[in-house]
Amino acid sequence: MTGYRVSPEGVEATLRRVADRAESLSVALSGLEEHATSAVAGAGGSPIIAEALGTFFSGRTEALKSIGTRIEAGMTGAVQAVGAYVQGDEEMAQTQQSFASRATTSGGLAGLTKG
Repeated sequence: MTGYRVSPEGVEATLRRVADRAESLSVALSGLEEHATSAVAGAGGSPIIAEALGTFFSGRTEALKSIGTRIEAGMTGAVQAVGAYVQGDEEMAQTQQSFASRATTSGGLAGLTKG
């Protein structure tokens, strides 16, 4: 297959690193609610602090969801592209690579299949 030099082992190692970093992000985010509650309590239960924190987090909900979606889209696309490469299907590999590239930019999963 001209133009491709894919090492399935290298792709696996890269995806494992991405998964590890995604897990680290998930762990960091999981403690936010506790820290926000603690901050409000530390401010004497101030409604202004509670409202400010609520506004801060609600304004970031979509961005945080988008991060997860893009990670999933990129990983799914990479797995599909490597699978197609291993099977010798260059056209499918190019298609999945294109879908993955668009998905990591837009966060959309359209066109990707899970295998």
